[in-house]
Amino acid sequence: SRYGLLAIRYTFTLPTGADVQKAAWYELEGTRYVVNTAYDSDLAIAFVSCNGQEEGDRERPEESRNVLWARLDAAHARKPL
Repeated sequence: SRYGLLAIRYTFTLPTGADVQKAAWYELEGTRYVVNTAYDSDLAIAFVSCNGQEEGDRERPEESRNVLWARLDAAHARKPL
């Protein structure tokens, strides 16, 4: 705990391969998260940050601030990240 904040880190491994794609998962606080571990082609990773919520940027309409999120969602729908 530092500055009144607590950071928790978990380290775990999951099996890789197409046959275990639906079987690879982890659970945190009662919620199960399925993880795609079929790395039989290029790995697709997305990087995100504050999405235009910087100081002074809240004057822009929410729709224009969410353009990048919409693009990311569309890309994920075509090929999961």
